[in-house]
Amino acid sequence: MKQSKMSVLGLVVLVLTAGCSTIRFHSGETGDSRTTTQEWHHIAAFRLIEASAPVDMNDRCPGKGWSMVQTERSFLSGLAGLVDNIIIGVEVWEPLDVQYVCSS
Repeated sequence: MKQSKMSVLGLVVLVLTAGCSTIRFHSGETGDSRTTTQEWHHIAAFRLIEASAPVDMNDRCPGKGWSMVQTERSFLSGLAGLVDNIIIGVEVWEPLDVQYVCSS
């Protein structure tokens, strides 16, 4: 009984201390925030290897440029990345949300 209480307490502490982070870049160009596009970017091996290609804004916004790019470790992506921590015990994979707005 005491073991299960400690496990629940440990899980609660883990969830409350696992922070979400956001980095936002603005280019100074104007864009329509209603046309925000979102995708996941994958990082592996203790954040040393990019498992997906870098987000190339020239490909995403051809001929327009970009207005805003945001990378975020949201609750959902953090929860998805927590799976390998629970199963393996180490952080092997971490997804990040990437949102961007092309210039108008």
